[in-house]
Amino acid sequence: MTIVVSLYAASITPHVAERLNHLLGQVSRHGMSRLSAGTWRRIARQRNLRIFMIRERGIIVGICVLRWHELAGGKTAFLDDVVVDQVYRRRGFGTTLVKTVIEWAKAHDIVRIDFTSGPDRKAAHALYQGLGWEMRNTNVYRLTL
Repeated sequence: MTIVVSLYAASITPHVAERLNHLLGQVSRHGMSRLSAGTWRRIARQRNLRIFMIRERGIIVGICVLRWHELAGGKTAFLDDVVVDQVYRRRGFGTTLVKTVIEWAKAHDIVRIDFTSGPDRKAAHALYQGLGWEMRNTNVYRLTL
């Protein structure tokens, strides 16, 4: 049975943290430091941030993070760290996860969701475009401090 739920801080055990680290390690280009359960709990407790996870038969097979804020143009969000375990890809888990996030965002008056995706993630791009997302003609800049 497949279930998508919000991941609350209190439910993040060392085992759950290890699974989250495993998943994010599959999409990190620069290698990600392994986060402790305490660090994951601090992340999950942040205002205006929600971690969604999808489980299949009790195993966390995918996650994503939605963070939002309100500005003059309305409540907008950014989708981060969308990943489905490579063993479970191409089975509809990503679609189910992202659709759930979209419905949650609509129910919470979010008017727009943005995200970035690496140019090599062709299957992910097909998923997003199939769900109605449009590529924006913009540049992304980063200042590493």
